Amino acid sequence: MYILYLWCKHVLQFFVAVLLSLIRGPKIKDKNMSLSCTWHLWGKSFRVGKCLPAISNSLRHYRNRPTHNIGRMHGLEKPKPPPVRKKEVGTWKPEEYKAVKENHLDALNFIVSGYDIVLVEQYAKYVHQLMIKFKQNILEVYALPSSNAVVKKMLGADQRLLKAMTPEIELTMYKRIIQVKDMPSQTYPILLQTLMHYIPQSITLKVDKHNEEQHLSRYQYRVELAEEKAMLQQLYDSR
Repeated sequence: MYILYLWCKHVLQFFVAVLLSLIRGPKIKDKNMSLSCTWHLWGKSFRVGKCLPAISNSLRHYRNRPTHNIGRMHGLEKPKPPPVRKKEVGTWKPEEYKAVKENHLDALNFIVSGYDIVLVEQYAKYVHQLMIKFKQNILEVYALPSSNAVVKKMLGADQRLLKAMTPEIELTMYKRIIQVKDMPSQTYPILLQTLMHYIPQSITLKVDKHNEEQHLSRYQYRVELAEEKAMLQQLYDSR
């Protein structure tokens, strides 16, 4: 009798598991859903060979869940700005460097200069990361052409002997510029004090307002074009 009781109990559990799986869906082990299915009930598993896939519920329950406006578009897309023409490259436009609000500063250039290129690059990187940390509007980060300084040894005070002397030391000056716009006037002294506290030796930090002269210093001066313009001006004046 006890064996018959256990057999009836397992058969009943099997049929209950089949009915529940038809409602909820079985856990199918293979990808093709055609070999075998496993039914779980009360901590026990029943395996059925060559079972058909369970009838899945066609209702989509995710439709009544909040989406937090993910995947939706609001309004129209912003039009993309037209590409910059070659004639407009390098032109000075002062209205682009003016502050938007009254208590904000215009475009400022944080000029990092020095003779050691490693220290200049590291400190310029620190200035850039500090501006990002304070969420400042960084327009550009660029390098200016390097300049050479020749140090000569002069014994007397005669300046005519300076040209005849051979150079003793040749130093190269490197410059990096971090351009920031719309900086609040309250944040400016805090940032400046922090930058001066961590400045390394032999490195010079200069903060200047961006102007036309600094804007044109980025571009190389074309000597041939200037000579042709001078010749055209002479022909125009000779008429």
